[in-house]
Amino acid sequence: MDLMGSVRLAATARPVSTRPTAVFRIHRLVNITLEQLVDNGTLSPLAAEFLTALVQAGKTIVISGFGGDGKTTLMRALAEKIGPLEQIVTIEKERELHLDRLDSRLVPPIELQARPGSGERAADGSTIGEYTLTMAMEKALRLNSARILVGEVRGSEIGAMISAMQTGAGTYCTVHAYSGEEAVRRLVGLGMNEFSETYMARQLGYHIDVVVQMRKVPQPDGSVKRKIISISEVLPGDTDKGISVADLFRMGPGDENAVPVAPPVDNRLRNDLERTGFDLLRLAGGAR
Repeated sequence: MDLMGSVRLAATARPVSTRPTAVFRIHRLVNITLEQLVDNGTLSPLAAEFLTALVQAGKTIVISGFGGDGKTTLMRALAEKIGPLEQIVTIEKERELHLDRLDSRLVPPIELQARPGSGERAADGSTIGEYTLTMAMEKALRLNSARILVGEVRGSEIGAMISAMQTGAGTYCTVHAYSGEEAVRRLVGLGMNEFSETYMARQLGYHIDVVVQMRKVPQPDGSVKRKIISISEVLPGDTDKGISVADLFRMGPGDENAVPVAPPVDNRLRNDLERTGFDLLRLAGGAR
């Protein structure tokens, strides 16, 4: 349940649970920037510049991690870099992004939210009153959107999301996974009820540009920091898998943040980044 501001309530009561429970999720970092995340230690200044260039180039970005890893916060910070006059459409099961509260937005975002419906079935088997993420994705394609942001990809909406990627609009989404490669394989699996594994892998290999992996990293003082531990390029594979993932930034043992390990391989990605003014030589391994 959405409450005032950026608060979400999840609650249970008898007979579902043995005692009443209530959990409030409060999004404190709503009007956030990449520069602030650099100050918080989430990523390095160079990684922030690279992500900014990806946004400016209209690239498709997948943010991977688990609950509480900072995926939604990072998506807000990326959205802050989108041109203030570009039309953004957000698609969420529960409204969490709240991009209307970004100071940089001159054109308000169009915020679409799924709705569960009444539980009664129509003649075609659909739930009366239901508004699914797939319906929202299809609607977003008709709303003259420059960017489509999906809070989390969970199921059949991946097919409509591929259609959005094919339009060339910068598309962002989050997914629950432990690594960049696992994130891509999970997205492939989500579409296999409708499409073959080969089709899904090839489409995602062609249309996803990078995967950003988030993780909670324990600190020496016992605290935990949310970090970007890798930024990976996604490429069409040469094998039957149809997809490959290669790290551009990686956080190794002893590293404070993810550091560059290699520049992108894909010529289209390289050219688009260079047009934004980003110097790819800075990713030639070891630059900080």
